[in-house]
Amino acid sequence: MKTVIITGIDSSGKTTTISHLPWKNVIKYPNNEDIKNQINSFYKILIEGGKELNQTTISNIYRSIHDLYDRDFRIPFEYDNTDVLIFDRYFIDNVVYSRMNGVERDSYSEDHFFVPDLVIMIRVPDYETWKEKFVLKGDENIREPAILFHEVQNEIQETLKWLQNKNKIKSYTIVEGLKENTTQNVIDAINQLISPEIPTT
Repeated sequence: MKTVIITGIDSSGKTTTISHLPWKNVIKYPNNEDIKNQINSFYKILIEGGKELNQTTISNIYRSIHDLYDRDFRIPFEYDNTDVLIFDRYFIDNVVYSRMNGVERDSYSEDHFFVPDLVIMIRVPDYETWKEKFVLKGDENIREPAILFHEVQNEIQETLKWLQNKNKIKSYTIVEGLKENTTQNVIDAINQLISPEIPTT
């Protein structure tokens, strides 16, 4: 079985793309409901606290959020026998956002069940097109859209290079998001992983 992670900033088209994939074994994080509720409660504090929160408090909240995600990644989960297991986000995003939030740890992948075979980053090339589709969800994207588009996208790409060099992921590729052929390009990339002899269209 091959493991594939789909990552990218919010509103880059990840959920839409995943919903159109022919493989239906998808693990979406936060996966554990109790952890998900705790994470959401911390984000609620950040959103409602606003300028009233000092930097130490903000850092501690972000550290708690990323520790919860890290705990979630280590909880066993059930999946059907399949040729490919797809993750909607995974520890890559935790590394990226912990760096952006100034609470990075040495590692986030100890004791994980898989070393991902392929990470597909959906990268949006056009800011105006993306901003029209951007939806504030109240989690990581409490940042300004411009920061998400420029800084976080670049951090994801740099993190993927770093993780591959550290052998925390086996490979990665970048697919342009919000294009007519985005989903097909993702399908082609996964097919090449599963059956390298199959030519892409």
